[in-house]
Amino acid sequence: MKKYFLFIFILFFSACGYQPVSKISQNTLGDNVFVEVLVSKSDPQNSVAVKDGIRNVIIKRLGRDLTSKENADTTIIASIKSITFMPLAFDAYGYANGYKTSVVLAYELRFKNGLVDVLTSDGEYDFYITRKVEGTEFTDSVISNEERYRAITKASEDCFDELVAKLAIHGLKSQN
Repeated sequence: MKKYFLFIFILFFSACGYQPVSKISQNTLGDNVFVEVLVSKSDPQNSVAVKDGIRNVIIKRLGRDLTSKENADTTIIASIKSITFMPLAFDAYGYANGYKTSVVLAYELRFKNGLVDVLTSDGEYDFYITRKVEGTEFTDSVISNEERYRAITKASEDCFDELVAKLAIHGLKSQN
């Protein structure tokens, strides 16, 4: 009975045509990607965090190579639409100690064949800032630069994951 179940299980997954998102996006993006984030004049630090988040996803999750603009199969130009920090949780004294970071990015994708696609995506990241030193809990709502950078980077990664999913859908539609 186990052999029959295993056979049906293998037959089902091999026959359904499943492809991972990274494989579909490889067909859409190509192997070499160039990333440019338009620097916000009002807040250039955030632009660096967003660029790092996008680069992390391209290298670690998609397994693509970052390259120069001239050698790229796809050029991704990202611009920050909004970055917000919203308090989620409060301590016993009324100070915010949990936050949600929301990032909205607009992307212009320039493919080697000359096509240009404009997409928007959003990402979120939740974090806490409770600090304890030698058993004493500090009650403040101040987000350090390091926490801010990490939160924006993680939210940007989530945002780019959404873009990759949208690209996979476009890739599947173009295959059919």
